[in-house]
Amino acid sequence: MPLERVEPESQTQWYVNSLDNEENCEVSEKRIGWGARGEVFEGKFNGKIVAVKKSTNCDGGEISKEFEILKKLKHRNIIEFFYFQQKSTFSLIFMEYCEKGNLSDYVRANVIDKTMWMEWIRQITDGMLYLHENKIIHRDLKGPNILINSNDILRICDFGESRGYIESISQKMTFRGTFNYMAPEVLQEKKYSKKVDVYSFGMVLWEMLTGHTPFSKCNLHRIIYAVGRGILTLAFPPNSPRNFERLIRLCVSYNSKLRPSFKYIQSQFDIWFMDIMDIENWEGQCNEWHEYSKEIQYGKICKEDPDEKLYVKKSTPRILFNPQRKYVRSALELRRRAVLFSSSSSSDLNETCNSSPSDFCRYCRARSSDTLLLYTRRRRSGSPFSKSRSRSNSRPQSEDVGMKVSNEKPTKEDGNI
Repeated sequence: MPLERVEPESQTQWYVNSLDNEENCEVSEKRIGWGARGEVFEGKFNGKIVAVKKSTNCDGGEISKEFEILKKLKHRNIIEFFYFQQKSTFSLIFMEYCEKGNLSDYVRANVIDKTMWMEWIRQITDGMLYLHENKIIHRDLKGPNILINSNDILRICDFGESRGYIESISQKMTFRGTFNYMAPEVLQEKKYSKKVDVYSFGMVLWEMLTGHTPFSKCNLHRIIYAVGRGILTLAFPPNSPRNFERLIRLCVSYNSKLRPSFKYIQSQFDIWFMDIMDIENWEGQCNEWHEYSKEIQYGKICKEDPDEKLYVKKSTPRILFNPQRKYVRSALELRRRAVLFSSSSSSDLNETCNSSPSDFCRYCRARSSDTLLLYTRRRRSGSPFSKSRSRSNSRPQSEDVGMKVSNEKPTKEDGNI
């Protein structure tokens, strides 16, 4: 029976019954998930409940080739694939159905038992090590792509971005996947290796620790720019397990050569979990980490303007090193001054100096303080703020600023022309 399309009032759903005579395949109208490349419905394969992923506008030949490779993968922590069906405008993949949903939703809604929490980290490591040993890079490892079955076994899924690789050759990665979990070399569209999966694994560990998606309050452009240049990094609760935090920091290193392999991570589990085993009130500690991470997501790093501390302090020396970025350098300096002098407007601070930031100009600090003092005095007196200022090479004196408050133009006798 051909594919029938049903369009209810709310959303488009699909119904497929007995796609062909070779396999007994059924797809119900119950949608259980969706993503950028398609939707996932509940179905049956040879009488067994399965998940059916429907993808549209795709290269059927390429997907068919990938499916044949992935079908050969047999591992406890890799999703099991059953059948592939290609049509003219869409394709269907029948795979294992996991009743408990994905890891991201689960850690946000539940406090995982400490033993299970550590076991799940082992399972993710084992699954990714198996993929790398079979020369496969996942390229889109994240919490939503890690499913939980009825036996609390994790299954790594969604291999739509996966590729094979040659150990000695790096490849250039297209701009695909989820930006929050992407490695810096991917965001910069540079050549990549299997270490991109290690970076994403570190992001998943941070998500399991804090219960939140990394950089969830940062917009797309900010993640691409700041993470791609090593400016925006993860923040940790002050009482987080030191050894486990060290593991995450190693995995998300800006330099891919510093990231450990999954084989090394697997061999050092006793060290990574040493501090965690000593925690007695695990549930209370997890709740404390989750609450603190809410402040991180909304405040310290990923607030509306993260340039306040981390973004500016780390990016200013890097940008100043390149003289061609003088316009970006000037913008960063204005943002820095807006933090230091929050009572004054950015247009007033723009008149303090156009040469270089205060860390590299010995006159900028005095000019900034004088401008702020002048601005405050004029606000109190109700006089308009004059944007024309003297730019002599001598350091301005704070006691002279109050004498220039009047609206009268300076004369030659004043010595300021």
